[in-house]
Amino acid sequence: MDGQQGGHNAFDNSSAENVVQAGIVNGGVHVNSARPPLANLSPQAAASQLVTMKPGDAADALAASPYRTALLTVLLADHEAAAVGLLADMERAVAHDLVNALPSPPDWLDGLLTAAAGFANTSLGRARSKLRRAETSPQGSTGFSRDYEHGRAYWSANTQFQSVSRPFLDVHDRRRGTAGPLGFPTRDPLWAYTEDNADGLLLQRFEGGVIYESTPPLVVRDPDGALFERFGFPTGEETGLGTFFDDVKGTFQPFERGTAYWVDNVALVREGGSSVLFGVRKP
Repeated sequence: MDGQQGGHNAFDNSSAENVVQAGIVNGGVHVNSARPPLANLSPQAAASQLVTMKPGDAADALAASPYRTALLTVLLADHEAAAVGLLADMERAVAHDLVNALPSPPDWLDGLLTAAAGFANTSLGRARSKLRRAETSPQGSTGFSRDYEHGRAYWSANTQFQSVSRPFLDVHDRRRGTAGPLGFPTRDPLWAYTEDNADGLLLQRFEGGVIYESTPPLVVRDPDGALFERFGFPTGEETGLGTFFDDVKGTFQPFERGTAYWVDNVALVREGGSSVLFGVRKP
């Protein structure tokens, strides 16, 4: 019969991605279509199978594979997002051993192993996504993020762990997240007050600016707080000067105690009837 050779299965030791074993059972053909062990597959086929498994089973299978270094190399090259999630959810010692065995690990893997423990201990509720790489910020920071019931956590070597919840998260997402001008968050939300607003506003600082929880939320490119200290809360969005002056390229933004005009990234701030050179805004 096809598939029978001398009482042994002709498909044993097959390296195909799916193995079909045939045998005689009660006079008929019994077919076993179970997937073969990862060790019987090429690294590419094993990696493709690994990413379809449940996370816990996949992590165990990767750690137990006799070819785990080759398998992890293929995962990083062809299935990076899955590799990040697997390493993040492993026991720290096992993940470190796997990464240290790689001949040329990417630089960002050290950050992943540093960050993984913190992502498991946030106050944002249950995780709703796997840990993933965040896009590089305009300020040059690289790191990771993970979604939770009540917001998103970020980590980068430059900013460490920070959490972003709504409405700050919605504004940050609309401005392209970490890849946009705001970059990574640099601290948790805090309350601020001015002489003109004793009730205060909640704000959160990012690498490239500040989001204020006003109605609607407003963004100021003022990461060090210098504009706030001098001119208070923003009272409107930053707007292109071209709206009013076609021959001038720049922007302006109103504040409680003045208006900031940016032309060629130099801030000219009007206080009362005078204008003063205030500083340089980074691109």
